[in-house]
Amino acid sequence: MWPRLRLTNEEKAYVQKYADPSKPGRGVLRRLYAGHLALTGAVRTPTFTFQISRRSRVFGLTFSGDVTRFRVEIITSSGELHTPQPVYLPHLQPGFMQSEQGVAPGATPSWFSVLPYIFEPSLVLLPNQTLNLNGFPTDVFQDVDYRVDMALHVWEFPGMLGSPY
Repeated sequence: MWPRLRLTNEEKAYVQKYADPSKPGRGVLRRLYAGHLALTGAVRTPTFTFQISRRSRVFGLTFSGDVTRFRVEIITSSGELHTPQPVYLPHLQPGFMQSEQGVAPGATPSWFSVLPYIFEPSLVLLPNQTLNLNGFPTDVFQDVDYRVDMALHVWEFPGMLGSPY
């Protein structure tokens, strides 16, 4: 399900795929960053910014919560759009399931992604370049709060292009 890490020649000059104490250089780090978007009566277009201090490659994104209430736009701090317009979350990644666990009678159950959204090819972020997710409501204004939680899956390259160790 997850893409395999294949280092470019430039990356191989700075890091190894796996850490090896007998060789110089660092291993690639697989990291997971959490974030969320919350629609409220006061905030109808929330934004969440993922900022990573090392050079990294973003390869996946997963969502859970009120996914049927959100459209999202993915954009880097350099202005590069990864969605041509705000995309309805269930269309961005296939396979959502309802979670009935812990849901009060009459309440709307939350959803979680079964399959991740895969960036193919991986999205390269330079040190301290940000990835912004802008949220938009799918329906007309309702005085109800909604939230979607996100997990950003990245490979980090310590010591590369100004990245701290």
